[in-house]
Amino acid sequence: MWIIDRSGRQVRSFNETEVDLLERFANDELVGKSVELANAILRRVRQDNQWLRCACTKPNPVMHIALLESGRFVLRNNPGGDDHVSHCPFGKSISRSAGPGDTRAKITRFNMGSVIAPHGEFHADNKGEGDGDTMAPAQRSGVRYPTLSLLLTLLDDAQLNTYNPAVKVSLSEQFQRLRDAASRYALANGSSLAGALDTMMSTGRMIALGKRVVDTVPKGKRAVGFLLDRIEGTEARSVRLLKGGKMDLQGHVERFASNDGPLLALATITPQKPFSKFFVVGHVATAAIASPNLLFPVTGQAERTVVLELIKLVHWLEAKGEVVQLQKPLFDGDNSPDLILRSRTKVLQLILSRVGDNTSEAPANTVVVPLGDDIQPAKKKIIATFLRSS
Repeated sequence: MWIIDRSGRQVRSFNETEVDLLERFANDELVGKSVELANAILRRVRQDNQWLRCACTKPNPVMHIALLESGRFVLRNNPGGDDHVSHCPFGKSISRSAGPGDTRAKITRFNMGSVIAPHGEFHADNKGEGDGDTMAPAQRSGVRYPTLSLLLTLLDDAQLNTYNPAVKVSLSEQFQRLRDAASRYALANGSSLAGALDTMMSTGRMIALGKRVVDTVPKGKRAVGFLLDRIEGTEARSVRLLKGGKMDLQGHVERFASNDGPLLALATITPQKPFSKFFVVGHVATAAIASPNLLFPVTGQAERTVVLELIKLVHWLEAKGEVVQLQKPLFDGDNSPDLILRSRTKVLQLILSRVGDNTSEAPANTVVVPLGDDIQPAKKKIIATFLRSS
């Protein structure tokens, strides 16, 4: 068994002791310190953006290491790779962990009084040492994707998923709306969300925020802060900042949809050990936005193109004396429209369709807008709806 880099070059081979340890990890046979030894190996490989190559058969199956929301490391076969032989412990482990429990859950909207706990508390053993894997969300929160749920909740509360052509909002005012929304919530450790939030993402701001939140967290509680900013995108173990540079990522990424930048990102920062004042980036939640200066959430580049065209259209309608707002539902489930156009007297639902989608049964008062195709016919229907005399 070998560690390889992303190009397939061998970094090193595992010795017999390490292979035995990882096989027993795959068979779920480890207890105590042995679990930590295996976790340490897998954590280091993952942090170094490397993969594992299994020797059970040829061609060798290639695996990557995933971090579940529970905080547990699991092995995953790389897409399109070769299968393991039937008796391989790593192949069996992959099959066991690929059940429905790992599929993406629906996003949860936080309400006043909700438990916001993107990371669990440290659990000390009888020597006062914390457990080794500390990026998991708190189990009692009941929210599987707490960082992404919080990001979308703030966007919804700040009404940044609504574009009103009659109200011009600068970028700084949009971030102020997000800070105002954060002031309505508290973290599970008892501290204020607004006091633990910085709307700029950089290593220096992370260090400064970490010093601030340590002093506000009740004794014995885990310190957690949040960095909220626009970013270019994410990679395997890092965040690409909008103005250049990267920040290392220790946890996982929770995406609203695609990784097509620019993105609005909410990152947690927290120590990895109890009583430590050294903060790292834990988890990052991202949502694609319409543009670097407009924090209107979109699902990716195709929807971004449509949204920017619709924004031009609602400004044109405003010039004609009809104020029409564009809205993006974030929490209404799979049956909600992709976008909504709303005036004082009319509401029009928009369904974004790709080539091959069946849109013949679109409900009344709905316009189908093609993605990656000419939207002029859809725009004509929108204009007719809102400029038609009542």
